[in-house]
Amino acid sequence: YAKDKNYVYSYTLYDYESSLSRVAGANPLTFLALDDSFGKDDSNVFSYEKIIADADVRTFIVLDYNYGKDKNFVYYTTKKIPEADLATFKVEWSKEDWFYDALDKNHFYAKGSIVTKPTR
Repeated sequence: YAKDKNYVYSYTLYDYESSLSRVAGANPLTFLALDDSFGKDDSNVFSYEKIIADADVRTFIVLDYNYGKDKNFVYYTTKKIPEADLATFKVEWSKEDWFYDALDKNHFYAKGSIVTKPTR
């Protein structure tokens, strides 16, 4: 993230191409970059240049790898994950031969979606 006196900007690098986008609705006077993926101001939480609908500004924290959470939900970028168990959710890469990047007591997740362990 970057900001000047008028605007906040999100910098994205994807497949060796970069872009700078204005973060619509972000207050440059109160904006704080939390990491490369998330930021917040006095009213909203953002993932890159998009507002995360319903995210609680006061309790939102960054977990890792585009995951964050507040007192109510876990999010993958702007996607709310209502099935996620807040108390047990953690970001953890696969330790087996199939892919997941997070888990809780009930599910495995890959990029914010529930995945099931393949049967052999």
